Amino acid sequence: MSNQTVIYTELNLEKKSERQKIKDANASILNTDQELTYVELNLHTTSQNLQNNDRNLFCKGKLIAGVLGIICIVLMTSILTITIMFIIPSQKMLKNNNSETATTQPACSCGQCPDDWFYYSNNCYYISDEEKTWNVSRISCASKNSNLLHIDNTEEQNFIMSLSSLSWIGLFRESHHHMWHWINGTNYTTRMSDPGNNSYNCGTLTWYDVQPNRCGLSTTYICKRKIYRYKI
Repeated sequence: MSNQTVIYTELNLEKKSERQKIKDANASILNTDQELTYVELNLHTTSQNLQNNDRNLFCKGKLIAGVLGIICIVLMTSILTITIMFIIPSQKMLKNNNSETATTQPACSCGQCPDDWFYYSNNCYYISDEEKTWNVSRISCASKNSNLLHIDNTEEQNFIMSLSSLSWIGLFRESHHHMWHWINGTNYTTRMSDPGNNSYNCGTLTWYDVQPNRCGLSTTYICKRKIYRYKI
């Protein structure tokens, strides 16, 4: 009876040992499954984080590109505005400075230019504010004891061009087939562009050259009065 008890006890111990091994194995497998699940969860979370970071970077990139585009447009607009604000006043200032230079030249001891006229190289010049046709402009200059502008040399022409953008001068021709000449009778020998129009028979001085125009056009005009020096 004692031997049977010992054998039974040993069998029970063996069974318990086997059950324990199986239990331990199951626990190990469970732990392994849990670890694998945890690793998979971490990988999935990391992948989602990377995707979210990519989306955020893409959105930030689009936002930065949009902001840079707006800044470029604002800068270009500012440059154009500054250019318009400074170039046009600069041209007016240059014209005013040239006029001041002319009026501040040494005055002739035997005469003085009337008000609203300016002095340059022994001559008085008047640039009108009102606009008239060529013939009426000629009469208006005559009433001021002067003539429509007669240009004597290139230096004088360049100086007057810096003060006037489009004005009548004392240059005309009888018709399209005639020669150009000044109102004092001298011929105009410098080549001038010809539009091929029979009505373009009066001369204007622009800011860059002498040009023919329609005599009936109303525009400003330039009068010239020479100051003569008398010997005593």
